[in-house]
Amino acid sequence: MMDTVVYDIASRKMLFRAPGLNRTQGSSTVINLSEQLRKDSIQSFRVATDDMVNNLDIQLTSFKEKVKAQPEEFHVTHSPAYSGGGGTFDLMGLALLVVAAGVAQRGRWQR
Repeated sequence: MMDTVVYDIASRKMLFRAPGLNRTQGSSTVINLSEQLRKDSIQSFRVATDDMVNNLDIQLTSFKEKVKAQPEEFHVTHSPAYSGGGGTFDLMGLALLVVAAGVAQRGRWQR
């Protein structure tokens, strides 16, 4: 199980949550048990992550509609550092992304 929960810290109110669930059941010989458990764990994590992302998309869409329908209940403000450039990278963010991609690729090569 994986879970994403979004809270409004000031009011201590939960705005929405999006769980990701998977229950993988398998069987293996005693000799192959450790390897099979690792494979099942990785697969279950991936499926639970995909489920959580799908649920998060549904919950976020629902939350956006709720904010539009009941604007008096929600007050949306931006922090002073907000530039309105969602999804853009600065130089440091791009460098971290390149390093993370390199580490992930290296892990694949070592298998």
